[in-house]
Amino acid sequence: FVEDTKRFYIRANFLSQVLGYTNIDGIGQEGLEASYNKYLVGTDGQVVSEKSANGDDLPFSSTYYVDAQDGYDVVTTIDYVIQSFAEQALEDAMAELDAEKVEAIVMDPDTGAVLAMAKKPDMDNNDLPRDDIEQLTALSRNTLISDSYEPGSTFKVITASSALDMGLVDTSELFNCAGTVS
Repeated sequence: FVEDTKRFYIRANFLSQVLGYTNIDGIGQEGLEASYNKYLVGTDGQVVSEKSANGDDLPFSSTYYVDAQDGYDVVTTIDYVIQSFAEQALEDAMAELDAEKVEAIVMDPDTGAVLAMAKKPDMDNNDLPRDDIEQLTALSRNTLISDSYEPGSTFKVITASSALDMGLVDTSELFNCAGTVS
């Protein structure tokens, strides 16, 4: 008998691009699995003994065992409940809008902590399409952090917040953006 281990993701596709996955040898390939692999893997145990050049046991030799060491745990700021809501909202948006992909990040405005990060379509980290490298790459790539996006209209929130904070406008005022810069 040979003892073997395999990573099992109990929530299948939950937080899949963030967590990432390992190869058959347990080496992180994507996501947190890859980024923190050296901390997660731990060390194998060993049996150390004294042998002759021929590999025979030496008389009065000693044998000792070095115990295996578990790897460290990774703790994130992801909130399970908020992540669940974000993933469900993205599922609903994909179905309602017939979108090719949808993404969301939820952050704590006071600390900047990431409370949820989701992308759809996602993948079941227990059943990856390893025979189709293009599909695997497309599904596992966390475009929320790997791609750059132009801020576009999202910057209007910052402008409006600044104007409110400085007392230049109040919440009852309406503004029309014609979409041009002068």
